[in-house]
Amino acid sequence: MTIELQEKLNEYLDTLQNSNRSFLIGAGCSRCAKLPLTGELADLVKGKLTNGKTKTILEYVVSNFTGNPNTTIEEYISEIVDYAAILERRVEKGSPNPTMVLNGETYSEIELKTAVLDIQQFIVEAI
Repeated sequence: MTIELQEKLNEYLDTLQNSNRSFLIGAGCSRCAKLPLTGELADLVKGKLTNGKTKTILEYVVSNFTGNPNTTIEEYISEIVDYAAILERRVEKGSPNPTMVLNGETYSEIELKTAVLDIQQFIVEAI
């Protein structure tokens, strides 16, 4: 967060705390700021992934949720984090070179964690 943004945020918080105003913010509040809704983020991220391991990993995870069109990008990320956690646990227990096979492709813990970071970066770019 930039210093200027932090100063503005602090100023805003001070104003809220020193007034008798309340704000009700709910789902969809980002729409008026021309930001994507949570459900739209997944499509934006998928559109930015043109090739590579991150795209293959995300496509596999998305394919596991085809029964629910309302699945969010956070849920996809959580799934990848879960896969990485399984491999991390295997490393802690001494398993040599643990990997996970997703849709016929083999991935390491580092590759899964890198995919999460890539997806998070695309989310930052989208908003």
